[in-house]
Amino acid sequence: MNIPLPQAFAVGKYVLQQKIKRRERYPLVLMLEPLFRCNLKCPGCGKIQYPPEILKRNLSVEACLRAASECGAPMVSIAGGEPLLHPDITDIVKGLIAQKRYVYLCTNGLLLEKKLAEFTPNRFLTFSIHMDGQRETHDHAVAMTGGLALISLTHPPERWDDWPWAASVGNQWLDEPIRIPVAGGQLERIREYFNFWLGTKLSNLDRLSVGMSRKDVFVAIYPAFDALMKVAEKNFEWFPMCSSSGIALLQLLSGLMPDKVKGGSFPQLDELEDGWTLSTYILTAVREAGKAFDSALSLQFDHLDVYRVMPKGTHDTRKLIEHPELAFESLWKHLTSDAQKDWIGGSRCLAFDLTTACGFHCMRSMEAMAINYMTLMYFPRPKQRDLGTYIRILRNLGAKDQAVDLMEEIRKHHRNPLMHPEDTLDVPQALAVFDLTKSAIIFLVQDMLARGIVS
Repeated sequence: MNIPLPQAFAVGKYVLQQKIKRRERYPLVLMLEPLFRCNLKCPGCGKIQYPPEILKRNLSVEACLRAASECGAPMVSIAGGEPLLHPDITDIVKGLIAQKRYVYLCTNGLLLEKKLAEFTPNRFLTFSIHMDGQRETHDHAVAMTGGLALISLTHPPERWDDWPWAASVGNQWLDEPIRIPVAGGQLERIREYFNFWLGTKLSNLDRLSVGMSRKDVFVAIYPAFDALMKVAEKNFEWFPMCSSSGIALLQLLSGLMPDKVKGGSFPQLDELEDGWTLSTYILTAVREAGKAFDSALSLQFDHLDVYRVMPKGTHDTRKLIEHPELAFESLWKHLTSDAQKDWIGGSRCLAFDLTTACGFHCMRSMEAMAINYMTLMYFPRPKQRDLGTYIRILRNLGAKDQAVDLMEEIRKHHRNPLMHPEDTLDVPQALAVFDLTKSAIIFLVQDMLARGIVS
């Protein structure tokens, strides 16, 4: 079974955290059994041999969630018994998802059709359906004639990849837009997972072969058809170079789709056993259309404005670009609008290697707060605009020594690029200015709060 990329990252992050803490042993999966009761009597299982008073017991929702919190594992496998017999199973699953844990609900599938509508599709939830082999093997293992035939959905979901099944490959659709605007500018963050998701869908076309039945063709091409429909719904705005080849491929796949799918419903697979087989002509047409789309997609990726921004010192790249305010935490709201704008500019300039511009904006932000301090202390704004003048006035006003001393340090060793355009900053110098101005602003704001001139 393939693991979706976000889950792989989450589990990898958890393991790395344990390594950093030098823990040799730690849980990776919580095996949660909220009940022993089951609706099967498998010969190889001893759960049904417990006395009735034990089989009637259910773990409460609170007990299950508490166990998950105490364990701390990123994944939870819910077994039993049969979990779908638990009266509060949906609340247990919701609670675990709220804790950001990947839930594998292990079921024999007999109650799936009845219970599925009670669950909401979520990338943190996967149904793992118990099957022991082909029909005769499975029926023998569960001691039930026709047991495998009962694991079916007479009325399946409108879109089968709304649900991640244990046998699927990353079927969950992306809940967020592909391009996420970054506030305060014309920047966008690209969700690169979409490219991986689209690739896994289109790779299903490689399964096609001459002589395949209509049912097998449908199972093979539906993921690619569904993915292309999503891209087409956006008029190929993410991939404009692929629009003509994408539409051509989509038209071919649409011609192979059952009428029910075109009408928005989902067919029973048994309905597709009509004796039709895939011809060499159609297979060649689909493969050629797929190659044309793949070539256009490759060309499109070569023209995407996607760049990797390297970390600067210990500063997180995403925080520098998207959340510069986190540098000040709760003090951010006390910065003036001019100081905030310049700090955002300085933070993003640092991220994008505009080091001299970073120093310029950070110093402007610090100066804006120095002027704000004077204004709130009813001191007229000085006509001479230089750091030395601001420092002298702040000392006379009794400003906190830590703030003024830092500003003096900056004045001596880091000249403002605005006043001295011949000076430039490299990355280490920009990092020094960034950290020193941040500290000076923090001390100024804390002093203003202590003196009661801001609240």
